[in-house]
Amino acid sequence: MMQFGNRIIFPVGNYRDWKLWITDGTDVGPIELKSGVVNEGSSLGVFGDRLFFQGRDVVTGLNLWVTDGTSEGTMIFKEIKLGYCDSNPITYYYYGSYSSCFYELGDGKIVFRANDGTNGMELWITDGTQNGTMLLKDINPGSDSSSPLRPAVQHNGKIFFGATDGTHGRELWVTDGTSSGTVLVKDIFLGIESSGPAWLASVRGKIMFWADDGIHGNKIWKSDGTANGTVLLKENEALVGPNPFTEFCDELFFFAKSDGFPSRAWS
Repeated sequence: MMQFGNRIIFPVGNYRDWKLWITDGTDVGPIELKSGVVNEGSSLGVFGDRLFFQGRDVVTGLNLWVTDGTSEGTMIFKEIKLGYCDSNPITYYYYGSYSSCFYELGDGKIVFRANDGTNGMELWITDGTQNGTMLLKDINPGSDSSSPLRPAVQHNGKIFFGATDGTHGRELWVTDGTSSGTVLVKDIFLGIESSGPAWLASVRGKIMFWADDGIHGNKIWKSDGTANGTVLLKENEALVGPNPFTEFCDELFFFAKSDGFPSRAWS
């Protein structure tokens, strides 16, 4: 469910058969936005006066769609993978639920992930126009996927996210919206093994996340966006994750196991 101007857009359905409905809260009742269009994963992202979503129809398969809140203004935005093929934009399955891969940069552009059938699942960017919607960087060169933005967080006008380039495992990356500015922050678990950065959060000017360096297990790390500034939070910390963070009053709260005790709340 998401606020869209003075209306609410929400999915109705189950599993992979979600339909988008819209309501202004009056007794006129909600209406289906577009007949025949399935919103798989129910991921939504507002960009100005339009809302983007992952949609499927019988002609193009699964692609990037857009709506202005009317049936006439609900249409495929960009057929990233031509023909009846799935480009799988925006949404991914993460720790038991569908999550959005739709992140806004400080300059108003949006990054998301998609598969064009040539480069695998990679990082894409849009300025809200079809011509301005393009592959940002083929992080894992060729047809293999880097599977970026799983997970991700916006921090100081940049997007920090997990990805693999085929040489390193899944590690912490960052993008400023340019190809040259899309780089590996740090190879935490050296070599092809993955540190698996999870549950990224931005708090007090730092990126906080869980990762495994192959020595200490899955622990909490912090980063200032540089390799030298990406470090284990506490060397001898006994907490074991990963578990999601909840931010409240500039603090992070989470559940974790410690020293053989069952999962408890920490901050």
